[in-house]
Amino acid sequence: MQGLWIYIRFHALQLSSIVDDDGQSALDAAKPIGVYNALNNQLCQINTESLQRGLKVNMGLAAASALCAELEIVEYDAAREQQLLLDIAQQLYGVTADISLDKPNGLYLRADNMLTLYGDIQAYWLTLSTVLNTHNGSYDYAAAYSTSAAKVLANAAYNSISVDTSVWKKALCRCALTHSELTEKQIHALQRVGIHSFTDLLKQPVSAIAARFNGNMLRYLSELKGERFTQPLLYRPAQQFQQQQVLLYEI
Repeated sequence: MQGLWIYIRFHALQLSSIVDDDGQSALDAAKPIGVYNALNNQLCQINTESLQRGLKVNMGLAAASALCAELEIVEYDAAREQQLLLDIAQQLYGVTADISLDKPNGLYLRADNMLTLYGDIQAYWLTLSTVLNTHNGSYDYAAAYSTSAAKVLANAAYNSISVDTSVWKKALCRCALTHSELTEKQIHALQRVGIHSFTDLLKQPVSAIAARFNGNMLRYLSELKGERFTQPLLYRPAQQFQQQQVLLYEI
């Protein structure tokens, strides 16, 4: 068994790190602010005011600007987001041992080997969430005896922690295939053979998947079930570190 893992997905690392002179995060600013990714010409992070104006993540810049002329744009900085993820891992390393970065905005935390220290999963999660809540941004999370399943559940905003295998497996069956690591092409291929949900997918014997799909699909299904495990690369903190704060100024 690969052990119990928690996956945490952060929503807006870069945007939540920007503050004004009063220390208020850009997430809570009274004006609409969005982080724009030029690689796909889409908004990748938006604040609460933007949501209230009808903007959405993955919306194109032209459509967003037409809908909200007051939208303030911040360019996406991949290096900055990666550093913010590292900063969170650095803080969590003081309370948990095995951490793996899932760039640009996710973390895997091994939980089962920490339960002797903390007593139970709820006490352990309380300690983790106390650290996580010192950051301005929000996050989704989940736990499973499978790193792949934990990520799917977090992507679906499951936001629950349990050591009971039957609990997370039932929750996984309620998730959409779009919450998985499967590509759009792979999902369409599954649908063509009558597999429309995780319930359908997990019912399939390995031989049926192997006959129709390539090895990558087979490996992913085995990981979801907790039958196969690839050890994530574990984080180790640098001996020296530096931090910076981006300020939000009026333009």
